[in-house]
This record gives sequence, structure tokens and C-alpha cells, in this order.
Amino acid sequence: MQAIAAKRGDLEKTSITSLKAFGVSLSSRFGKAEEYQLMTQMLNEVPALLRRSIEEIYCDSKASLCFTVYLQSDDEEEGQITTEHLAAACVKTKGGHNGIASYGPDFVFVLAPEWSVCEDE
Repeated sequence: MQAIAAKRGDLEKTSITSLKAFGVSLSSRFGKAEEYQLMTQMLNEVPALLRRSIEEIYCDSKASLCFTVYLQSDDEEEGQITTEHLAAACVKTKGGHNGIASYGPDFVFVLAPEWSVCEDE
């Protein structure tokens, strides 16, 4: 995989298909190290009580900073707050995201893409 990635000029690709951070499974379509690092940083920004409800985060490398989150909790309000924390962390770290969809046992919560805007003074 590394040889193929080097041929394409994509040296940030790893051979890792998934890993765990804070007890949460992380996966990335193209196995990009930067995406695993970002998802770990996002989890670090979520309060521990909310973080425990996150089962898995998937980053769709093809869509760039587009995430699918699987939650264990059936509390829709908690799911929304957790998703908003993840989004805020992504905005803080990378300047934005291209959408986050969170799936709980009985609900789906979707955040539209969000990017911070820099204004010239």
C-alpha cells in the first residue's frame, strides 16, 4: 500500500485500517494519518461524559473532512450535543468540516458543512 501511495504522491497514507482512541473506534477511507490524528483531537475536545457514548467515527477521505459518527446512547439531545462538540473541535483544529452525520439507535442527527470565515481588517 505504501508503494502505491508513493507512486500517486500520497505519502500521508498509512497501512492502518482502524484504531481506537479514548475507547472509540476510528476509521478512515484512505487510512490517512492526518485524519486519525484529527479524529483523536476531536475526541479530546468532547467532555468525557459525552465521549463515552461514541462508539465509532469514520472519516470519508474522498469527501475530505466528512464524518459519520455512531453513538451508543438513545438520548437524542445528548447525541446532538456530542455531535456539536465534535464539529466545534473540527472547526477549531482544521477551520471546518464537510458535514457530520451521527447515528444513534433511534435517531439521526446531521450537521451541514461548516467553515470559519476569515475577514480582512
